[in-house]
Order: sequence, then structure tokens, then C-alpha cells
Amino acid sequence: MLLTTARSLRRLHLVVLALVSLMLVLGISGCGSTKVTTAQKSIAYKDRLYNISVVREVRGVREVILPSGEVRDLTTLGDRARRDLFDDYDAVRVRMKVMFDETELVYFDRSVRNRRDLNELERRFTSAMERIRRFTANRRQTQLDLG
Repeated sequence: MLLTTARSLRRLHLVVLALVSLMLVLGISGCGSTKVTTAQKSIAYKDRLYNISVVREVRGVREVILPSGEVRDLTTLGDRARRDLFDDYDAVRVRMKVMFDETELVYFDRSVRNRRDLNELERRFTSAMERIRRFTANRRQTQLDLG
């Protein structure tokens, strides 16, 4: 009888140990499988913070402001029209901005004297727009510093 009780206790001990082990394994594996990312996305530029978590459209705007006050879209100007800009005027003001729905982030607002400087500004603006595109596509990244 004593032998039967010892076997029963040993079986009970093994069953309890197996159940506890199973619960631990299930508990640990369940921790990593339900990750939810709800972080706010924001862009920092020139001491301002732009929250873009609920933004539906991000687009770049490139403008040339002539000395007369007329505003022209740089994307529609061809090479000949760009050359003529600097033949006709000593300097033109260039404004490049990122639009987040209705909110605007002015990236450049400078006076430009030649096509080389204009091309450099456009290259830097294109690079910034690419960084913004990659940032919005990355679900884990929460803040971008355009600095």
C-alpha cells in the first residue's frame, strides 16, 4: 500500500509539473505575438513639430516668385524657360514646401541667382521628400528630423 501511494504521488507530481511547464510555454509565447503600434508620427524641422499621424496626402510644391510678384510652378517650367529666368532677372525667389493636407512646411524660401544654385536646392528638396516617403512607409519609426 505504501508503494502504491508513493507511485501515485510521483505521478501527480509529474502531471502538475507538466501542466505548469505547459502554462509557462503558452504564456511566454503569447507575449511576443500581439504587438500593436499606435505611436504618433511626427516630423521635426526648424524648431517646429508637425504631427502627420492622420495626414492623407503628402506632396511637394516648388515655386518661383518673380520680382513682379508672379508665382510660377517650377515643375512645369522647361529647361529653356529656366534659362530665360536667369537671363531676364538678376535673382528670383524660390520657395519649396511640403504640404501635409492643408498644413505647409516651408523647406526653402531663398533668393537664387543662377541655375546651378536652383539645381542644388531642387536636389536637396528631392532628397528630403524621399526621406519623408521612407519615413511614412516605415511603421516602426515615429519621428523624423529634417533639421
